[in-house]
Amino acid sequence: MKTQLSKSYLRKCATLFFMLLLIVSMLFAKHLHAQTTLWVENAKTNQRVYISVNQKISYKLRSSTNFHKGRIVSFTDSTLTMIIKVRKPVTLRFIDLKEITIPSDGRKVGGALLTAIGAVSLIAGVSAVSSASSATRQIVTSGTDGIVIGLVLLPIGLILLKGKTVNLEKSWTLRTN
Repeated sequence: MKTQLSKSYLRKCATLFFMLLLIVSMLFAKHLHAQTTLWVENAKTNQRVYISVNQKISYKLRSSTNFHKGRIVSFTDSTLTMIIKVRKPVTLRFIDLKEITIPSDGRKVGGALLTAIGAVSLIAGVSAVSSASSATRQIVTSGTDGIVIGLVLLPIGLILLKGKTVNLEKSWTLRTN
C-alpha cells in the first residue's frame, strides 16, 4: 500500500514539474522572440502591410536610385537582415530604407492568367479585324469583341502582378511588436 501511494504521488509531482517547466519555457521563449512581426504602417490611414521572415522583397536605399532584391532572414526593432543575390547577409537600418516593394505572391497565378488571356484575345481580335474584308461582318464583330476583352483583361492582370510599393519617406513607417 505504501508503494502505491508513493508511485501516485511521484506521478503527480512529475506531472506538475513538467507542466511548470513547460509554462516557464513558453514564457522564456516568448521573451526571447519578442520581435516576431514586422509590418509597414501608414500613419494617415492606419493601413498595415505585413512582412515575414523568408519573404522576398525589393528595397531602395536613400543613397541609391535602384531597387535591390533580397530575402529577409531576420529583423530587430531597428534593423533588417537580408540575403542578397551573392548569398551574403546584409544588415540594413530602417532609417536607411527609402522604398520597399512587397510582391503579391498570392495573386501571381491569377494575374499571369488574366494577362495571358488578355494578350491572346487582343492579338486574335486585331488579327481578325485586320484580315477581315468588308463583306464578312461577323468576323469584324468577333474581332472587336476580342479587342475589347483583351483591353480589359490585360491591365487587370498587370495590376494583379504588380506588388505593393511603400514609400518610407512619406507617411509609411516600419514597425515591430
